[in-house]
Amino acid sequence: MAASGLTGAHVMDANGDSLAFLTALDAAGELPLRLRVATWCQPGTDADGVRALIEQQGAGGALWRTDGVKIFMDGTIDNGTAWLERPDCHGESTHAFWPDPAVCTRIIGELHRAGVPTATHAIGDAAVRHVLDAVEKAQAETGRGVRHRVEHIETVPDDTLRRFGELDVIASMQPTHCCDFTRADHTDNWSRRLGEERAARAWRCRDLWDSGATVVLGSDWPIAPFPPLGVMAGARHRRPSRDLTQPPHGPEQALTALEALQGMTVNAARAAGERGGGGRPDRRRAARRPHRPRRRPAHHSRGRPARPARAAHRRRRPPDAPRPGHVIRTGLPRAGCGRIRAMGTGVRVSGLLARPSAGTVPA
Repeated sequence: MAASGLTGAHVMDANGDSLAFLTALDAAGELPLRLRVATWCQPGTDADGVRALIEQQGAGGALWRTDGVKIFMDGTIDNGTAWLERPDCHGESTHAFWPDPAVCTRIIGELHRAGVPTATHAIGDAAVRHVLDAVEKAQAETGRGVRHRVEHIETVPDDTLRRFGELDVIASMQPTHCCDFTRADHTDNWSRRLGEERAARAWRCRDLWDSGATVVLGSDWPIAPFPPLGVMAGARHRRPSRDLTQPPHGPEQALTALEALQGMTVNAARAAGERGGGGRPDRRRAARRPHRPRRRPAHHSRGRPARPARAAHRRRRPPDAPRPGHVIRTGLPRAGCGRIRAMGTGVRVSGLLARPSAGTVPA
């Protein structure tokens, strides 16, 4: 992961021996990136189990910490275990993962009161709606406090979109799932199970973004590859990664290059509750290298007129804008097509600037 340019990750499968493994790696100095770890809360977790999850928060080492709880509200659409408001074409995906969803609502409320953020796997529309209802109930009882997130959000109706922004719930999405596991003509298993109406609501990144939600992009590795450039490119082209000549699935839901970068950096930092400029330009690197103006050898200017002085009224750069040459703190590769540097008052992400129209494929 570090070789791909990642400097940090949100780990959603902390269970079994994984915490001991992370402790050993960290102690040996072999953990190459920062990790935010969420422990699992499964059906059947009793009051003692919830207390243990709360007490475990903050545990960690130099480069990792336990911060949050992962909950599963449903399964997947492809195998008929998602929780949909209407059954799929096989009459499946009609139940929540929790035998009694009200118990999950109660646990989310307890974790919210304790200041523990939750990340809930919710793929189907009924699962997403239930999680939003649970968070709304918790906020009504004890105020907002911590920020929760919903993972995946593969298909949702219009009336669900605005609630993410209103409740300040993070919309954590994996665009490469749409790229690699579905097709624009809806001949794939995922689309056939849902039918045309719901398949047309696939991975609504653009609609969620425009409705005011904080959209975070990720890979869900090992389900899909983790390199960040591939994830950001998928948010742009929405085509199968192995065959970019295929038409895009829902091109109207594509994000811009800058939005995709923000989803992988600034928004991800916000979802993790990081403060102090997480995911923003790193000016310390430039501060260590004082600016020295270039001087041309004398023979370069022989016989040539002197350059005119620059105008004193040149356009001013906003105080918080990246300055030319500053490296963005994403850890993404600094060479080749993955170069990410400030260009003037904006940011250029090489290879991700093409529009997802037919016949135009980002590198």
